Amino acid sequence: MVPPLDGRLGLAPDDTGAVLSGLIISQKENWIINRAIVHVRITETRHCGEKLNNMFSDSEWDKHCAENPNYSVEDTMEGKPYKCFEGALAYLQAANCNAKTLLAFDPAKQHFDFFFSSVRGHPEDPLGVFK
Repeated sequence: MVPPLDGRLGLAPDDTGAVLSGLIISQKENWIINRAIVHVRITETRHCGEKLNNMFSDSEWDKHCAENPNYSVEDTMEGKPYKCFEGALAYLQAANCNAKTLLAFDPAKQHFDFFFSSVRGHPEDPLGVFK
């Protein structure tokens, strides 16, 4: 199954958090997308000897480090959902996806990823019922 949206997004630090911006493209035929919520997650590489921020990043951290002192893991620092698009996006159309976040982000030592946690819309409307 094809996901309803594809996106190329960037995250840049600003005064109070970070700014998410980029383009999204509708991948769902015969559908109008009205809203997209993107979940942004900040991670940081942790090496043995460092404390994990999130114990769920590796539930067997101590065991893995005992087996291999060069072991490392991507530790989840923070993650939150943000609304980045509201409008009307038809199949293969592109739109801006922008959100101001409260996430502290340092691109020199951290990474980010994202996924669309909610995509809302309705079938295409040839009769004009949804206008």
